[in-house]
Amino acid sequence: NCTVCHLPGTFVITDALARSSPMTASVNGQVVRQVPPITSACTGCHDSDRTMAHAQSQTGLQGVETCAVCHGQGRPYSVTSMHRIVSTPVSGAEALAAIRPSG
Repeated sequence: NCTVCHLPGTFVITDALARSSPMTASVNGQVVRQVPPITSACTGCHDSDRTMAHAQSQTGLQGVETCAVCHGQGRPYSVTSMHRIVSTPVSGAEALAAIRPSG
């Protein structure tokens, strides 16, 4: 159920997501792992070994993810078509405004 974590319109791969910083896991102040942003978003639910291997194979040495080639809007395996979501993407600013408290 995407709506547990995602606001309407935030289900898709956007340029803003692709440009986001990687998720960083630290232990005692030392970085132990970095996960690219799209991989981080998708593998929160899709966490099988097969999915992780797929994501790693589609990420370049510099951390550039190629997910949108197949999973971007209008592509053969887009997030909305695979999850049967009817969603209009919102901008990164709109998504941030929706989760940040006002004032």
